[in-house]
Amino acid sequence: MNFETRLTPQMIDEFTRAGHWRDETFYDLFLAHVRANPDKIAVVDGQGSHTYAAIDEAVRRMASFFKAQGIGQGDVVTIQLPNRVEFVYVYLALEHLGAIANQINPDFRSREVNYILRFSGAKAYVCQQSFKDHDYPDMVRRLRSELPDLSVICVVDAPRTSDTISLRDGLDRSEPLGEGDWVRMDANDIFRMAFTSGTTGNPKCVLHSFNTTLPAMRFNVRDMGDTAEDVFLVYLPIGLNWGYLELMQALSIGARAVLLDRFSGRAALELIERERVTKISTAPASIIAMLHDPELNMFDLSSLRLVITGGASCPVETLREFTVRMKGRIIELYGMLET
Repeated sequence: MNFETRLTPQMIDEFTRAGHWRDETFYDLFLAHVRANPDKIAVVDGQGSHTYAAIDEAVRRMASFFKAQGIGQGDVVTIQLPNRVEFVYVYLALEHLGAIANQINPDFRSREVNYILRFSGAKAYVCQQSFKDHDYPDMVRRLRSELPDLSVICVVDAPRTSDTISLRDGLDRSEPLGEGDWVRMDANDIFRMAFTSGTTGNPKCVLHSFNTTLPAMRFNVRDMGDTAEDVFLVYLPIGLNWGYLELMQALSIGARAVLLDRFSGRAALELIERERVTKISTAPASIIAMLHDPELNMFDLSSLRLVITGGASCPVETLREFTVRMKGRIIELYGMLET
């Protein structure tokens, strides 16, 4: 599918000459760390720890598997997953095929999913069997008669059925896609789409190239002092923009991302202590939940250097309590999917 953009030759030239736009993609950045530190832990999730090399192997197998399903250049693949490592497999694999990744909120249900799949012309849909007691394959089965472009439903954690394929089986049975079969995407190509929350109507589609995404990460790395030694705790949904940016930023600088799919104040505190977390991006309500844990003082939070809060204004009382009872610096940040 071809998408019209506003990336004029003049705009590309201006931002390239300024050094903001470069000839690099997410996989370029990720691969550099695979080669430099293959055995370093890149992602921790509810299933365990995953090294840079192991993720890269899975990405190449995933690309081969999707290619066998007919996914190719310009095709849209919608990913509706909670915070788990398979998101990375799918996301980076699509770059090898020149396909477009469309990550969406795992809390979206039939109305939003139907609209998004139709609007995007998604050829494939990737989901978990169940999350928060919601059956995702069944939801899409019921919508399928209204989705003429959809040909593949891929479930990450369930066996193949008559109308779905299994990501786990595909990884086990597929050989890694050879480099000669990779599609080399241009840094100004559309490589992802995402949809706004839809609080005032249908979700709005936003298109991004590598060069409209990566500069935001570079600015964050520079301004927040992030390094490869950092450990990011990511409990914001990676189906939404901020959680996604934190996960991909960690992988782009060679750091470690710790994924939590169901937030609670206690679960976050346990992970900060166990994984020696250094950075969290969050919303005020999550900070309040941690502060209200009756055993907060029992946790070793000494590794924490930075907490970024956004999404809503953080109460002054919460900021003050944080500085007294928790570790690290707290910063309020504003951002939006469109930029």
